[in-house]
Amino acid sequence: MEVQCLVKHFCLPVGATVSQWKTVRGALSESGKTEDEAMAWVTGNLKESHVNIFKLATIGLLLPMSTADCERGFSTLKQIKTDNRATLSNKVLKALLTVSIKGPSLEVFDFACAVKTGTGPGHVEQT
Repeated sequence: MEVQCLVKHFCLPVGATVSQWKTVRGALSESGKTEDEAMAWVTGNLKESHVNIFKLATIGLLLPMSTADCERGFSTLKQIKTDNRATLSNKVLKALLTVSIKGPSLEVFDFACAVKTGTGPGHVEQT
């Protein structure tokens, strides 16, 4: 049973958690809820009554569904840190990655505004 594997991995009490799982699984199979509705119901209604299932559901919500964001980050790192730029400090590399990943695209970026506000009075150097 897959739930037993999770229970052992996360050091939850086996008997109580399996019993709670059977109760929750039965209630969910009869309810006709979608996966999103079921997860919302579990995390919203079972925190007190089915503590172990609530913990497993919370852990499940924290796990990434794919590695796409991580892969995109490594791809961006490879584009920025070329052989010619291999000596970039971590501080500069972090700043370049942040701008590249989270910043606006070049098509919509207002360079004039950035120059005006980035070097004028009141400019604060980010650390």
